[in-house]
Amino acid sequence: MSARVVVIGDALIDELVGDEGTTHQVGGSALNVAVGLSILGVPARLVAMIGDDVDGALIRGHLADFGVELLPTITPLGTGVARSERADGEAHPSFSDSLVGRRIDFDDTQRAAIAEADVVAVSGFPFDAPAQVELLERAVAGRPHVAVDPNPRLGLLRDADAFRRALEGFGGLAQLIKLSDDDIELLWGEPVAEVAPASSPAIPTSSRPRAGRARASASAMHAGASRAS
Repeated sequence: MSARVVVIGDALIDELVGDEGTTHQVGGSALNVAVGLSILGVPARLVAMIGDDVDGALIRGHLADFGVELLPTITPLGTGVARSERADGEAHPSFSDSLVGRRIDFDDTQRAAIAEADVVAVSGFPFDAPAQVELLERAVAGRPHVAVDPNPRLGLLRDADAFRRALEGFGGLAQLIKLSDDDIELLWGEPVAEVAPASSPAIPTSSRPRAGRARASASAMHAGASRAS
């Protein structure tokens, strides 16, 4: 029987604006992880924030189509929207206030699902929001398999220093933290070759570029290696 996975993070609408008009697509890094797992036959639940609106209904329908159970936090601010407008051959991203200030309640239903999961995956989570990080730490404490892909994005990053400190502190709870070269440069302000030697010996570090980068290295920061071995 496949392991049960709970994915915690973002669910949103990608609004793509181009010469031929505007399209709306369901997205979010955590949502995509949950859908991908379900396609592979792994039972997945998604803990994420949506609004009680048309965009939220689109997300619910998309997840239902792929057999992913949504355990939502409902926000009165509306479902988060990531807008990408192409002009002069370049994409210009912007984000709705609800997406920038996204949050998860970690209510009883969500925490019960996390406690029952064989694996917890965290992606697109606001590690620069201390109250959210505290709730996440309480929810995943003691879980045997926790993997994190922070996926920081420049327009959503409110405090790079707070994000970095929270991520470093989260290493005691996670068995795997994956960082791309772009992530490291954004959060640490230095190339991976400078950051990796300064990492704790208990956190072996390598790097992989995000999709679209031409560099041919692979990227992952493994946390809690001694505990997972």
